[in-house]
Parts: sequence; C-alpha cells; structure tokens
Amino acid sequence: MVTITAPAARTPFRRLTARSSRDAVLNGAAELARAAAQEVAERPEDVGEHLGTLFEDERVVSHRFAATMRGYRGWHWTVTVTRVPRGRTATISEVELLPGDEAILAPAWLPWSERLRPGDVGPGDVLPFRADDPRLEPGYTATGDPEVDEVAIEELALARARVLSPQGRAEAAERWYRGSRGPTSAGAVAAAAECTDCAFLIPLSGPMGQLFGVCANEWSPDDGKVVSLDHGCGAHSETDVEAHPTDWPAPAPLIDENEVEQVPTASDTPAGSGDEPSA
Repeated sequence: MVTITAPAARTPFRRLTARSSRDAVLNGAAELARAAAQEVAERPEDVGEHLGTLFEDERVVSHRFAATMRGYRGWHWTVTVTRVPRGRTATISEVELLPGDEAILAPAWLPWSERLRPGDVGPGDVLPFRADDPRLEPGYTATGDPEVDEVAIEELALARARVLSPQGRAEAAERWYRGSRGPTSAGAVAAAAECTDCAFLIPLSGPMGQLFGVCANEWSPDDGKVVSLDHGCGAHSETDVEAHPTDWPAPAPLIDENEVEQVPTASDTPAGSGDEPSA
C-alpha cells in the first residue's frame, strides 16, 4: 500500500547513514525505494539524491530522498520499506512527501472566525455566536417586582440577554483610548484645548462616561465618533484663531515731487476786479 501525506507539522530531519548491521536487506533497498517515489512523483526527476536511511522499528527502515520540485525547498521523499521475519525481500510500505528543517510551510490553519480582524466584517457578513465570549455577561433578569423591573428595563435599558462584562469594558476603553481618537493622536497633540470643555461633546452614561464622550460637531473630523475627554481638534467650541498681520499689507502712498499744482489764494486776487459790484 502506497500513501502520500504532507503533514503541517515540521518533521525533524538529520542526514543518516545506512547500518547494514541493523538490517542489510532493508538498508540495501534504496533503488527499490527510489522507484516507488518516482512512481508517486509527477516526474521521475522530482526525486533527487539519496539522503540516508532511518531505522524506524524492527524490520522497518525509511529511505529519504531530496525533493527537487520547484517550491519544495527543504522537503524530502520518505519511502518506508519492511520485510517479513527471515524474509530476504523488501516491500514498500509507505511513500510520503515530508517537510524538513528548512522547508517552507504554510501558516497553521485557523478557522475563519479566528482569522477575522477589526474592519473585516462587511455588509451582509454575520459573525458566529459565541456563548462563552469573555467580553459579555448575562444581562438583567426580571425580578417580578413591577416597579423595579420598570426602572431597570425602561429607564436603564437593561432588558438584554447579555451585556458588557468588566473585561469587555476594559478592552474597549483601552482600544479607544490608544486609538486615533485618544490623547496621543497627531490632531489631539496639536489641539489648543481638550474635548472635556467643548460644547459639542455628548458624555457617555455609566462608567465609560468618566473617560469618553461622543463628538457632535459637523466641522470636526471626529463627528459622530467616540472620543476621549482629553482628545482635541481644531473645531473646539471655545477656541479662536490668533490674530496676525495681514498677508496683503496696503502699499505705501506714492508722492510725485516733480510736478507742482498752483492753487490761487485770496491774497493773490487784484483789488477792483470784476468780481466785485461797481458803485
């Protein structure tokens, strides 16, 4: 029986020398093993030089050959041969293509639900339900007291199967605070004032309100986003632009000193001129 396997786990490999004292029949079956590997390979030349033998068990020996296919650097063909007790003929047991120490392997497989990253979920995508999500805990359970239940369900909006657990709140707070709308972003560092005293900030309720709010300024790049109280931007309600000289100063007046305009005065008018009435 001949099988081909390519396990994901890396198999340790070291060059070995045949030991005729162990099993001369099986150690001498290198050409039989090569022929079996060439039969399984796509092309006979895909089976390279003989790398050695490995004693697996009593009357079980593996011959290893280099894999010469493109893209399979560090892989090798492993052909396991065996024989019956007191038998003088080797028989092929398995043919495998296995990775060596320097083989290039694909990353370990993960379910798609574990490969997702923030932002990967698009329109129409649905995440699988996680009954043991550590970020959540059971929500409010009705007590049977109408007054208590009315306050909890209608006023506090606790009528949900699950709510954020302390771990879930802590992870969200850490993510938001270290993100682009926390105090360390470039816009916040350059801002003249923080969001905590901005009129456009809508504080969150509950414990998260001690550190976060929602921006309601349409001119801000953070409009509609959760921001930390010590965040900031250039659209703060109480800041102003500092006055500075105009970029277009008025030109100096032009004085023409080469032409003189004569303006007559009263002292220049001769007495008895026609401008006065006669006696």
